[in-house]
Amino acid sequence: MKNLFQIVFLCFICVLLSSCALKTKIQSQSTYIILKTPQIKFADYGFLYEGKNLTKLEFYNSSKVLFELKITDKICINGVCYTKILFNKRFFNYEYYDDFLQDLILKKPIFYGKNKQITSCGFTQKIMSKNYDIFYEVCNGYMSFNEKKSKVKFSMKSL
Repeated sequence: MKNLFQIVFLCFICVLLSSCALKTKIQSQSTYIILKTPQIKFADYGFLYEGKNLTKLEFYNSSKVLFELKITDKICINGVCYTKILFNKRFFNYEYYDDFLQDLILKKPIFYGKNKQITSCGFTQKIMSKNYDIFYEVCNGYMSFNEKKSKVKFSMKSL
């Protein structure tokens, strides 16, 4: 009986300790961010956090968190959440597609790689329609997004 109790106790301790080890790993990276939209104008340092189901940008000014942009199934700014399409329409002046902002932040090709040109340090994309005129470039840890019609600029440089 004493051995059975010890085995059950050891199993309980193993389960307890292993559950703590299964936390989602989040990577952080310091970055310089420039964001200019009709609603937001920002140029300073911040942190990019990437996890399995989370992308988060913290914007700093004078070593204080100015605001936090968090992407999960929605996009939240300082706790105020929007659907991804509504966020795009409100902050980029066009709906685009759900993961548009996340693709920019993670420096992935946008619009499923449409008009993607490989360069020596990354890639560029020029995409035009009646609603937008986009130039997007990723090069050695630097990302630059410019949309001429709505005058939106967004760039990030990894430090």
